[in-house]
Amino acid sequence: MRGKNAFWDGWIHALAVKYRRVITFAGVGVLNTLVDFLAFTLAVNLLGAGVEVCQTIGYFAGIINSFFFNRQFTFKKGATTRLGAQVMRFIVVNGVTYLVSIWLIRLLNIDWRVNVYVSKLLVTVVVMVVNYIGYKIFVFGVEDKPEK
Repeated sequence: MRGKNAFWDGWIHALAVKYRRVITFAGVGVLNTLVDFLAFTLAVNLLGAGVEVCQTIGYFAGIINSFFFNRQFTFKKGATTRLGAQVMRFIVVNGVTYLVSIWLIRLLNIDWRVNVYVSKLLVTVVVMVVNYIGYKIFVFGVEDKPEK
């Protein structure tokens, strides 16, 4: 039985090492999503504003959190761009994904009448995928080097 556990422990460890950046991004993404969803929910319930305004409030709360945590933990190793360029590029990537998120949440919730929270969840998944690619390649200019 020890050999089997050692196999699985080694296999899981190898996967964790190989996909460390994606796993870290996912962890930061969970935190960002919680911040975003909390701000979104507060805006829906306290402001009673339209879904686009609530999406804006939640989205910007999440991306402020995202920049600091992704810069510090996810993309610090291997980053090739300077802080000023990172900030400007981060704004560009998030500007694009923000516009996509507004369009998608409006399409899902208003046009197709999908529940507001289901719409928010679906939009969040799309934005996370686009952001990972944009952050890695464009914002932080990460060059992955093989682990030794």
